[in-house]
Amino acid sequence: MRRLPASSISLLQSLAEQFGLAIERLVAREDAQNHRQNLQGFFHALQDFVFVLNDLGEIQYVNPAVHAKLGYDDKLLGKSILAVHPERVHASAWMIVTDMLQGKRTSCPLPILRADGSELMVDTRIVHGRWNGKPALLGVSRDISEQRALEQALQQQRDTLRTLINTIPELVWLKDVNGYYLACNPAFEALFGHTEADIAGKTDFDFVDADLARYFRANDLAAIEAGHVTSNEEWLTFASDGHRALMSTCKTPMYSTDGTLQGVLGISHDITQRVAAEQALQSSLHEKEALLKEVHHRVKNNLQIISSLIRLEAGRTRQEEVKSVLGDMQGRIRSMALLHELLYRSPSLAEIDMGQYIRQLAMQVFSANVSKRAPVDLKIDITPVAANLDQAIPCGLLVNELITNALKHGFPESHSGSISVELHPVGESSLWSLSVSDSGIGLPEDFESKRQGSLGLQLASGLANQLGGALSVGPGTKFSVRFSIVEHAPAAVAA
Repeated sequence: MRRLPASSISLLQSLAEQFGLAIERLVAREDAQNHRQNLQGFFHALQDFVFVLNDLGEIQYVNPAVHAKLGYDDKLLGKSILAVHPERVHASAWMIVTDMLQGKRTSCPLPILRADGSELMVDTRIVHGRWNGKPALLGVSRDISEQRALEQALQQQRDTLRTLINTIPELVWLKDVNGYYLACNPAFEALFGHTEADIAGKTDFDFVDADLARYFRANDLAAIEAGHVTSNEEWLTFASDGHRALMSTCKTPMYSTDGTLQGVLGISHDITQRVAAEQALQSSLHEKEALLKEVHHRVKNNLQIISSLIRLEAGRTRQEEVKSVLGDMQGRIRSMALLHELLYRSPSLAEIDMGQYIRQLAMQVFSANVSKRAPVDLKIDITPVAANLDQAIPCGLLVNELITNALKHGFPESHSGSISVELHPVGESSLWSLSVSDSGIGLPEDFESKRQGSLGLQLASGLANQLGGALSVGPGTKFSVRFSIVEHAPAAVAA
């Protein structure tokens, strides 16, 4: 076989190398083209905004989302990336991009411009890469406007809540389940004499003595165990100025939306002045009650003196009519004296047990008038009820008049029988019925004509009207009145 010249072999080797390099370049170009097509297909599928920049920051490629959502056309290509950002953020944008490329930060939250000039908040990620075989920056921007709006709304709520807590004059604090402080307001800072920053993350044991800290912790656990608000009163010393105050403290467990226990919320209110005022008011009330009791006692004594003077005068006269009149006056005075005696002994100075008063009064009037007569029984059937002084006085005088009249006119000295005194509510209404009846000789035939001239019956009718009712007669010798008992309304007492 004939050998080729050395020069021909050298030429063929050179051509082979050139063809090899050409084939490698074609393959590399085809791989790059395929890679680019793969990236473009991926970018087309993204709903985020994709920007490819050259090393000068000029836009080389944008994905369809930039056209569809931002409204740009192909004229954007070749322009600086700053063209899609407001001018006010240009300086900070380059600084943020530089920090990201140096690994100092991972995100770039900046506003981006739509083609119509409106703004949209996006968060951008930037990496080094290659595009068309050349170094490039690949940026992907995601719309975070809704997220940012939610974050701003949440922050506004937090600011509002913080402002509210800080302006509350009461002590407010939050602890986790282990007793570590999470937050507190300025009023609470005064208790420990430290700022919220110093208090957060610590427990009561870092600020007060161990016994008080254990007491606080026991109350925390009691609120958690109860599962609802618990309260207590406690004397506390404020580290800010050393003053002591009586605090009313409420604690309640805090739960997350899924029911998980988060900790304890506490609120303390200074009740030192309120308690002092209540004690002063209570002391004033005791003094006034003692004064009123003394007044009732002295009125009762004075009425008894008047009754004694009348009795003496009645003993001096020989005229039976005068004695009868003075005896009636004495009975009326004794009925009022008894009322003041009961008020003096009553726990309430504003109202009296009407049942007890009428029972004792009836027995008193009966015993004063029946000693020299034939046997007459007294029957009392009374439902207990409380009434004020304005109703008790006319009611007592009315009972006195009716029993006195019954004994005087219904039972001659040789006639026996009974007298009944009753006080009961009328059905389901608010009315009460007071009646005095007897089984004596009955009413005379000319009762109605004599009724107008009887001082006792005129007085009884006036007393019935004063009670808000009207005196009725019958059946038989039964005198009754229906009236409403006024409930006592407590009046304000000046200190």
